[in-house]
Amino acid sequence: MATSNRDRIGKMFELLAPALDDFIRRSVSSKIPEGASWTSLVAMKDKKKGIEGKKYEPLDPQVQLRMLTENIPHNVTPGWYPFDDAIGRVGQGYAKELREARNDWAHNKSFSDDDAYRCLDTAERLLAAIGAPAVADDVKAIRLGLRRLTADKDDRKVLKSAAVTPESAGLRPWREVLAPHDDVATGNFQAAEFAADLYKVAATHDAGKDYAEPVQFFARTYLTEGLRDLIDRAVRRLVGDPNASPVINLQTNFGGGKTHSMLALWHLASGTPLGDYPQDVQDVLSGMPFDELADGVRRVALVGNHISPAGSIKDDGTEVNTIWGELAWQLGGREAFAMVATADADRTPPGKALHDLLSAHAPAVILIDEWVAYARSLVAREDLAGGTFDDQFTFAQSLTEAVKGTPGVLLAISIPASESGDDAQPVAGNAEEVGGAHGLEALQRLQNVVRRVADQWRPASPNEAYHIVRQRLFVAPDADALASISATARGFVEMYHRHVDDFPREARGGGYEERIRQTYPIHPELFDRLYEDWSSLERFQRTRGVLRLMNTVIHALWVGEDQSPLIMPASIPMGTAAVNSELTQYLQDSWKAVIDADVDGPNAEPVKIDAGKPLFGQRSLTRRLARTVFFGAAPTIGSAHKGLETQRVFLGTATPGDVPGNFHSALAALADRATYFYSAGGRYWYDLQANISRRAKDLAERMHPEDVHAEIARRLADQAKGLSENCVGLAESV
Repeated sequence: MATSNRDRIGKMFELLAPALDDFIRRSVSSKIPEGASWTSLVAMKDKKKGIEGKKYEPLDPQVQLRMLTENIPHNVTPGWYPFDDAIGRVGQGYAKELREARNDWAHNKSFSDDDAYRCLDTAERLLAAIGAPAVADDVKAIRLGLRRLTADKDDRKVLKSAAVTPESAGLRPWREVLAPHDDVATGNFQAAEFAADLYKVAATHDAGKDYAEPVQFFARTYLTEGLRDLIDRAVRRLVGDPNASPVINLQTNFGGGKTHSMLALWHLASGTPLGDYPQDVQDVLSGMPFDELADGVRRVALVGNHISPAGSIKDDGTEVNTIWGELAWQLGGREAFAMVATADADRTPPGKALHDLLSAHAPAVILIDEWVAYARSLVAREDLAGGTFDDQFTFAQSLTEAVKGTPGVLLAISIPASESGDDAQPVAGNAEEVGGAHGLEALQRLQNVVRRVADQWRPASPNEAYHIVRQRLFVAPDADALASISATARGFVEMYHRHVDDFPREARGGGYEERIRQTYPIHPELFDRLYEDWSSLERFQRTRGVLRLMNTVIHALWVGEDQSPLIMPASIPMGTAAVNSELTQYLQDSWKAVIDADVDGPNAEPVKIDAGKPLFGQRSLTRRLARTVFFGAAPTIGSAHKGLETQRVFLGTATPGDVPGNFHSALAALADRATYFYSAGGRYWYDLQANISRRAKDLAERMHPEDVHAEIARRLADQAKGLSENCVGLAESV
């Protein structure tokens, strides 16, 4: 049953009561007899008024809020104000408001969304004031959940109007065939959830279950050929196969899946029984000696931006200075750290002690992420506990050699790929990831050391990327869904064959029908534009960026009850706030105004064109074409071949039931009326500069008819005068 606002308020008071009890008890304990409850003060005040025999519970919010709002300590002992320093007048105001809310709740009154939101916000503020931040966070979660639901209510009408791709006769809407996962459908997700965090999984309890739990992690992970290969190498190495790679460099681009791959290794060494994993993982592991690992594998996760170069003190009191000290402590606590304690104290990389350490704690998997971030913090510093910048590369060489010589130990290091993609050239990687000149130097030196020993590995090929996205965002299709998927793929390809001249040749080939089946419910053209064009933008993080964007798009279309057979470039509801924000974060801010004026939204020019032409409007044709052009062309602005070809515009827009012949007319209308829309040489695009035709029309519209007529008369008079003078001159010459 859906949670009501009364339920939310009730849960809030349930969370508030223990925190208030603790706060009140601490505040008054110095002046009440030992063993007595603070509620005795309330009883004493009531007794003065002749009220006796009542029972006062310390966890009753009514009694607690009376204590905070009636100055009860002062009434018992004049001049005693134990709460003033902690909450003051403002806090008392919060308590008064909550007292009224508690009375309304106790008398079964209903709460509107606005009333409930204010009440939760007030409770959160009071909890922060009394020093209960953890409970305040719990109430905040309820408040944010309510805000999300109310926002969905407000947005639902907008989202329904934004889902304009029409139905296709005979083809089921994608939403009836393949539902998104619950977190996507409900909007109960955060963008950060698509950024895997090794540190959170290994060292904290803050990671979501999709990353923290081995079985859930693999249930939402598509096993690419690269990941299958990595699993094979890891298992063979951990069981002592001398031919398996001891050191692996997970070389990827920014946002390319390196940390996700590390998490796969972390979970494989978790001791989870083979039978608990999803079937596809069991199939991969069944041919390997996985059972030999049991639960005896040591795990180390060194995440550079979470290791302080100034050192740290562990829960057991161990003082750790260096990255090699951290490695030892994670391998075996205080006892293992003792093996490198001298090297850690002296800030000198260990020699033989490192070999002894690994031998004593094999089998072990050692994961090092963000090493560049740690190393660059040591540049030009001789005073830090972590050692010097040069020490990092001495240790890197020692560690790779020690791992190579120790059976059963696997070292996986993530180092960003070179921009050229040429492993033979240890050039600097993505500047945004490595962090400036110091980071670039650290990257190059680490590449030089690691590539001598490590096998290079890349997680996913481009044609596997859509599998990763589909498995993360959608449920697995059943037999009925597979039949509908095949029918949709066939319906689209038949349309492409009927209109040979309107679509690219590749769409008419036999392989395209299979591509539609593989990428369903997302059209292949949408993936192509993302991976070929949007991925070329500096801040767009390939798989992670695609997941974030598609997550937002799919949620909007799901809530808007989109009825289209596939999710296409023309489906992207750019006029909705969430999608607009996610899309334009990779572009200049000026593009938002272009979208509002000429692409999507209630007052955009394509919407006006469709409203004035029923032939277009019944299928929102101009609006869909505008979305396709913007999505395909925006990343190409500034390139030598900007814009989207006509056939690709049609491919990203058309669904069975459309008449491609109408597309030309709609594009012509858009070119005639839009301010930022351009076309030339069979290509279409938007630009930040208004087009010449539009500027000329704007100038014309600003002129008054009288002024125009006067100017025409003046020019005609000038021409007539000139003609008359020419005639006179001609007559005189005769």
